[in-house]
Amino acid sequence: TRTRVHAYTRTRVHAYTRTRVHAFAAFAAFPAFAAGAPCSVAIGAMLFATSDLSVARERFVSQSFVNSAWGLPAYFAAQMILAGSIPAITSGS
Repeated sequence: TRTRVHAYTRTRVHAYTRTRVHAFAAFAAFPAFAAGAPCSVAIGAMLFATSDLSVARERFVSQSFVNSAWGLPAYFAAQMILAGSIPAITSGS
């Protein structure tokens, strides 16, 4: 069952969620970045968090193909970027 949320509240929840997800992603990526990990770790974390927004938007705001159209590419790009950064992290460069 889809949760019904008043339009006024939905807008505020969407903005709050977007802000919190990106703040969390930046916070989660910072230790790796500070320890010398490549920028791709932070970029992958941000893309991964952004893809989660499409899931939240699909569930609470609007069920639409648009959510999958940008959410899935962001998710898979994040996975590829994070996986691609493993050699740089493990080699210490």
